[in-house]
Amino acid sequence: MDAFIKSSMKKDFKDITFKDITSGATVNRATFYYHFIDKYDLLEKVLSESVMREVIKEVSTHEMINEETLKAIFFSIIRFQTSISNQCHRSYEAFTPQREGKNSGLINILM
Repeated sequence: MDAFIKSSMKKDFKDITFKDITSGATVNRATFYYHFIDKYDLLEKVLSESVMREVIKEVSTHEMINEETLKAIFFSIIRFQTSISNQCHRSYEAFTPQREGKNSGLINILM
């Protein structure tokens, strides 16, 4: 996942190859395919894990889940999106459809 993120900072998503990912992660293709179906699956898992890490971090700072907690979670998701935009500017538009799907599902769950 780290190798993919580093590659996404240098290249557009469409230009990231398996070689970029596997070389950066020092694993072979078989190992990649053991964990992920393709680079879209990897993208989905990276974004899901990152969003959930931010949400869990935010929830853990509150004693109970209430309106204030939900607002804090929402703002942490916005900060996450801003962070992706700043860190991975070249690939941000490629990430947009994946993020929107994840975030709208998460928001629906929270509401």
